[in-house]
Amino acid sequence: MKKISMIMALTLLLACDNFKQNNKPLVLSLDLKELNYWWQHPVIKQVIKEKLSDTSNIRFYLTDYKGALTFEVYNQKNKLIQKGAYINALAVFKQYVAFINKSTGDIKMTVEDYYQPLPDGVWIYYSNEKIIKQQRYNQGNVILH
Repeated sequence: MKKISMIMALTLLLACDNFKQNNKPLVLSLDLKELNYWWQHPVIKQVIKEKLSDTSNIRFYLTDYKGALTFEVYNQKNKLIQKGAYINALAVFKQYVAFINKSTGDIKMTVEDYYQPLPDGVWIYYSNEKIIKQQRYNQGNVILH
């Protein structure tokens, strides 16, 4: 449950390649730093299903390439244990990325744009199919009850 609760501190980066088509990225990257989870795909998929840890899986339902999505985390018995949402990032950020040529070993540095969406709405945590916790967010800010 500790790993699942860490998802509240989730840093989700939606990075895009420097090449864009119709102002949309051709490569989508999700970086969940606190969970040591990285996902990258050359095309944007609306639904992403991935293993989050040895005991859980995550499903993202992307609604916009700038980061708007909903997510659900399931345990190994495929029971829902957490769900929440992110809204689009408010700005485009930049980061350095190193590319290594595998045949020559040469390293090329480049700068790519990425989005850091904001947690929003009610995030719900479950245990044995019952709600055990709810956390409210408003544009990235925790709302205290």
